[in-house]
Amino acid sequence: MFEVIGILKRPEGTSFEDFRRWWFEEHAPKVKRWPGVVGYHITMAVSEDEEFDGVAEVWFDSERSARDVFSTAEGATARESAIGGAGRSVIFVAEETVMVPLTEPPRWSASGPRPGLLRPGRPRPGLLRPGRPRPELLRPDRPGPGRPRPGARRCGRPRRAAAARPRRGTA
Repeated sequence: MFEVIGILKRPEGTSFEDFRRWWFEEHAPKVKRWPGVVGYHITMAVSEDEEFDGVAEVWFDSERSARDVFSTAEGATARESAIGGAGRSVIFVAEETVMVPLTEPPRWSASGPRPGLLRPGRPRPGLLRPGRPRPELLRPDRPGPGRPRPGARRCGRPRRAAAARPRRGTA
């Protein structure tokens, strides 16, 4: 999975809430119109005192799609919006490496659902790449990578059949 990542800081004199409103209501709809987008998350800082106010991740299936988006009218409009609406910004293309896969997509924040992001019940795009198990196969109540089958021994040695075990006190 390839991503366009944008890290933004609000302009001097703009409140955190006004910046958040601009990002979610004005800028995000422009990004959602990009061709080839398979996922889009915005993560806001929990404190106004952070060096940056938020991070946006926009997922694409290929590096070419991620890089070419800025040559489209929609991509150019959104990039200009980000540069014009933020006091400071860093925008780059990256390749995602999943270190700990999510078993379910994050659906809620402390203040409730965020409109316009991934819908509840829709898996995160990176989970459905070819060669990865489907999210429903990663359930903790079922065997899977790193989880033993029910009844399996932890040491990895096979169990001996009950009839083959010698009983104590019998000859």
